[in-house]
Amino acid sequence: MNIDQKLTCVIHDASRKSDVVDFLAIFFARDFPFVIVGIPVSFIFLTEGFIEGFLVSLSILVAILVQFMAQKYIKRARPFQKEHLKPLFSVRIKTQSFPSGHATMLGAVLLPMVVSPELFPLIILWFVLIGSFLVLLSRIYAGLHYVSDILMGLILGMFTVFIFNALIRLF
Repeated sequence: MNIDQKLTCVIHDASRKSDVVDFLAIFFARDFPFVIVGIPVSFIFLTEGFIEGFLVSLSILVAILVQFMAQKYIKRARPFQKEHLKPLFSVRIKTQSFPSGHATMLGAVLLPMVVSPELFPLIILWFVLIGSFLVLLSRIYAGLHYVSDILMGLILGMFTVFIFNALIRLF
């Protein structure tokens, strides 16, 4: 068993020991990612205007499409399928594990916030950073992703948005 599998199993083994923690992990793994993405995107629409908001939304969509294509090509089983971990909640996921779509989406949102933090109030920055960490950790805790799925998803999301924005500025 490699370090990625071991670390994933250690994090997942902490599940099912506290109903409150499990409830929060399910919320963060399943529902909260869309709040985390929606807040900064909405803020950009409101403060920077329609064009900037549209471009940020489009860059996130492009990142998700790249991630989806990577999953189709790589075809890595999820930890609950490969390691025989019991997922924390009932899932009917037909996509592969690597790279994580949630992590890609969050990486795509985090890059503009890290590159241009002056555009966002400090409370939104901290909310998104802490919320993203909780979402990504809960995806592992729930048995849905390996640690490497999460890390690669973040990198892929940030890289895709970086390239997309460079191309937009070029044209």
